[in-house]
Amino acid sequence: MAAELQASLNRLAGTTGLDAQGAANVWAGTTGLDLLGALNVKAGTVGVGLNRVCNLLAGTTGLDAQGALSLATSFGPVTSVGWTAAYWAGGPEFAALGLADGAAVSSWPDEKATNNLAQATGTKQPAYRATGGANSKPALQFDGNDLISLNAAPTVTHPFTVVVIAKLGATSAGQKELLVGDSSNGALYQASTGWRMYNGTVLAGGASDTNWHLFVAYFNGASSVLEIDGASNASGNAETNNMAGVYVCGGGTTGTWDGYVAFAATHDSDARADGGWAGFETWVGTEYGITVA
Repeated sequence: MAAELQASLNRLAGTTGLDAQGAANVWAGTTGLDLLGALNVKAGTVGVGLNRVCNLLAGTTGLDAQGALSLATSFGPVTSVGWTAAYWAGGPEFAALGLADGAAVSSWPDEKATNNLAQATGTKQPAYRATGGANSKPALQFDGNDLISLNAAPTVTHPFTVVVIAKLGATSAGQKELLVGDSSNGALYQASTGWRMYNGTVLAGGASDTNWHLFVAYFNGASSVLEIDGASNASGNAETNNMAGVYVCGGGTTGTWDGYVAFAATHDSDARADGGWAGFETWVGTEYGITVA
């Protein structure tokens, strides 16, 4: 196994001939750490055992270290960008819930910390769709009444970015649909004629589009920028109040979401300036088949 682990780590690090420890340090951007220490840095964890940390890096569960790393890519969606919270329907923490297709989702684990999204009311719980996402990946389906949010929502200070991989439901075209926000602010929502980030300019034309997209909404405290699939589409003013936490698919004054969500994350600054952002966009294209500019 040692030789195979060494080969996998060299592949992931883009190196040749290094021992496992050396390749792991290159991959993690560290120097002088032991193998497990470097892998924990790469995963954004502390003190996690070898098999578990390798599964986290690969987005798998239950495999031994070599089995997991053989499936890993050089970019991990959760580990490569400085998310403050990351909710991934295809992630290892969600997979550990063991939900069957169509099951109601009462908790959406945060892949980065313990700020799990939750919904205790059964009639407001979204449904897990094992192959309901783009490229037949897992996603959560919201029916226009569902809402999943932080129970004890911290105030989200500026600047920050909201990143979502989602699509509208077939019946929600032309409606006001809140994708991410809080009890009074629509951080990212579909207006009747297109998409809007806070009070920024509406992107005309997207109201009836039910394709999967990568939405990036950045707010610096004074103005907002909305990108769809890597292209800047709208910018303008923004609401003055800080978001009081994160609510996915409901909770605000603009109506709840009718559609699907595969990934939702927040970043304390401009995620597009993070060193892992290019890798994240590449992963979105590979994992979900979304063409990102």
